[in-house]
Amino acid sequence: MFIDGTCIRISRPSAGEPNVFYDLQRLFYSGYKKFHNINFSVIVSPDGLVIDVCGPVPGRHSDKWVQSWSSVQRRLRELFHNTNFKVFGDAIYSDSDVIRRKKRGLNLNQQDLREIHNLNGGRVCVENVFGEVVNDFKFIDLKRNFKVLGSKCGIGNLYKVGLLLHNFRCCCRGSQSGDGLFGLSPPDLVTYINGGVNCDSRLPNIVSL
Repeated sequence: MFIDGTCIRISRPSAGEPNVFYDLQRLFYSGYKKFHNINFSVIVSPDGLVIDVCGPVPGRHSDKWVQSWSSVQRRLRELFHNTNFKVFGDAIYSDSDVIRRKKRGLNLNQQDLREIHNLNGGRVCVENVFGEVVNDFKFIDLKRNFKVLGSKCGIGNLYKVGLLLHNFRCCCRGSQSGDGLFGLSPPDLVTYINGGVNCDSRLPNIVSL
């Protein structure tokens, strides 16, 4: 599986008490991206399903900070119990017993270079998910829809719903990553909703919708 971060642009806080909104602007402004945003850390399985989401966190924080702040490593240890499995991330992450970071440097041998080449090809599946969510749900790609103090349901929940609907769509139609990169198919929608249990469906036509 593969882990990566994504940022969602938000509207710049610009009204109300000046001191409060100045602090919000600093908190959500990314010096690297040069705009205001919220960050998520997402883990994607080879069949194209999003299996874990951390966030949102303010835009000033990096993917490495999210890794240390969140409980994702604890959840991965529970998932990988008594196995040698790890998730693969880019060089900004820290190596651990459940996360393998991309190697970098000038002293890489041929084996390291082959590993980087093979794993980088697979890590594209996370970027595919980010692109598919934005293409399928244009609402997410408009920063004016994401206001820190102006969203009743919370700006983070809007993106999480988009990821969940992406999983539903993936179960019904497959995904670019699962079909193209790994040749793996996700479970059908009813099995996914039932937590992986393949039971008799009371909604026989739901997959064809």
